[in-house]
Amino acid sequence: MMQPGKMIEIANQMNKYKLDIIALQEIRWQGQGRIEKQNFTVIYSGTDARTGLYGTGFMMTNKMRLAMLEYEAINERICKIRIKGKFRNITLISTHAPTEDKTDIVKDEFYDKLDEVCSKVHKYDTLLVLGDFNAKIGKHENQSHVAGKYTLHEENSENGDLLAQFATRHKLFIRSTTFPHKNIHLGTWKITGTNQCNQIDHVLVNRRHYSTVINIRTLRGPNCDSDHYLVKAVIRNKIVNVPRMAKNKIPRWNTELLRTDGETLEQYQQEITNKITQKRNKEDSNLATIEEEWTKIEKSVIEAANQTIGERERTRNEEWFDQECEDAIEEKNKARKQMLTRNTRRNCELYKESRRKANMVIKRKKRQHLNGKLEEVEQLNNESESRKFYAAIKKIKKTFQPKADMCKDKDGALITEEDKVLERWKEHFSDLLNTEENVPRTTEPHESMNEEATEPPTRTDVRAAIARLKNHKAPGEDTIKLNKLKEITETKIGEYQGGFRPNRGTTDQLFVMRQIMENCYEYDIDLHMLFIDYKQAFDNVRRDKLEE
Repeated sequence: MMQPGKMIEIANQMNKYKLDIIALQEIRWQGQGRIEKQNFTVIYSGTDARTGLYGTGFMMTNKMRLAMLEYEAINERICKIRIKGKFRNITLISTHAPTEDKTDIVKDEFYDKLDEVCSKVHKYDTLLVLGDFNAKIGKHENQSHVAGKYTLHEENSENGDLLAQFATRHKLFIRSTTFPHKNIHLGTWKITGTNQCNQIDHVLVNRRHYSTVINIRTLRGPNCDSDHYLVKAVIRNKIVNVPRMAKNKIPRWNTELLRTDGETLEQYQQEITNKITQKRNKEDSNLATIEEEWTKIEKSVIEAANQTIGERERTRNEEWFDQECEDAIEEKNKARKQMLTRNTRRNCELYKESRRKANMVIKRKKRQHLNGKLEEVEQLNNESESRKFYAAIKKIKKTFQPKADMCKDKDGALITEEDKVLERWKEHFSDLLNTEENVPRTTEPHESMNEEATEPPTRTDVRAAIARLKNHKAPGEDTIKLNKLKEITETKIGEYQGGFRPNRGTTDQLFVMRQIMENCYEYDIDLHMLFIDYKQAFDNVRRDKLEE
């Protein structure tokens, strides 16, 4: 999945063959995380360094994502998810075992970790371990308690023995060897340069739920430029229909039109004036409260914005993957289908040529998209659009940031279930913001302040305040400006307080410390420094003191 557009190509194949979940191997991505797109979600677990090797995960539909209880990215060879079922939950483990040429140490480390993961699976869950085990299972081996006889191989390979031992330890059955299919529907990996296929990708299920798996066979039609065929498993288990929670959509208004289009600005102002006048004429403004007056203004502004400027169009990152890319991939898939039907030298050459053309089209489209972004940045710079210019540069430079929806408990264990994550955050802030009850209460003398009577703000004052507001700033909940509080807080804060004050920030303090240390070193003066750390001084709130 390192190639451009490969994730979208796999998602299209999943939709075409009506698959709910795909276990992925050789993702070759760095790190771990979750990617949510419009029609699918990807869970991945890769290497810590950018090696371009290994990586496992899952791709699933939105229905499966809503039913997902938890997921755990173990390492670059193991990834686990848990799905909520109607009668019993389902645990899926995507694996990629070491190849035959790896050392025994690497193989033992893999199966030791897989043993640890399987031992933590809930007792009554339907457990499915699936992936590329690089293991040949023989039909003539004495292992009827863990495998069937419908395989392409006579004897176990070394990895096959390890897989059989693993299945025995955890009371699993290699279910992919129990269905009588044609040989072309049993082979999962085609040896490069030959027509020979090996059956090295398997699906294991716990014996208790042996009958849950209805059918397993290889599908040769789906094509993602892999030397492995897709292994399809049909599971008999009902998934809970989790209703999608409606999110409060915050409108993002196209306010740039008010700055660039004079006609739209005039129309917007006229609409607001008309709507406020209409609302005031319907009711007596003299009897309305401040809150009622503000509600009228708020509704008028929103209605006028809807009718004039509207919301900004939300663009997606895959906008470069257009119909031309899809047509090239479709031609490639047709050539591959023809090659599978008649495996001649000419058909193989045609498939390689169509595959090369498809890759060239996708790379060209992505390169054109990037060049267009760079031209847009240059145009913004020429037009002196500083804010948009730096935002566009930041968007191009920043690397991909996966969705962070996990946290750790007090013991350092990773939590992935959404309900438990929310509960952990609640617990964290409860401990952080609430002080201990046994703290003695002290009474401080109240310091009276000279308060001069002020007149209510005039229309001129309001206009001046609005004119001083900066664009592209998020409004606060109470709309209280920080400057109004500074005159009071500065009289309460002692001289010892360095942070959170003008000209006494962290960088200022570091500069002073550096000057003192350099001068003492220059004049050979002994220096003793004492640092007192007030733990979370501005995070712990004494609510009883606020009430006083």
